[in-house]
Amino acid sequence: MRSDILFGAVEGDYDLLVNGGDFVIGPSDIQHVRHIIEAEQGNYKQHPLIGVGVRKMLGGCLGQLEKRIIRVQLKSDQYQPSELQVNETGIAVKL
Repeated sequence: MRSDILFGAVEGDYDLLVNGGDFVIGPSDIQHVRHIIEAEQGNYKQHPLIGVGVRKMLGGCLGQLEKRIIRVQLKSDQYQPSELQVNETGIAVKL
């Protein structure tokens, strides 16, 4: 389990969490997975090939190819999802 500075828990909320005037640090695996799925390739300059770019997939077919892309990208950051569901309502990842 990784720890990092945490962002807001609401989807799309990228405000840093602050408590008592200091950053909140805690388990961040789910946060990292979310960032990998939302990021486009090239967003991270140190790791330009990481990122799924899920926003490009909106309104399109989310099939086996997209599922594989998500698995490969998560594996590149050493995450092994035990369950990955991709459907019309969203993406569910279980670590």
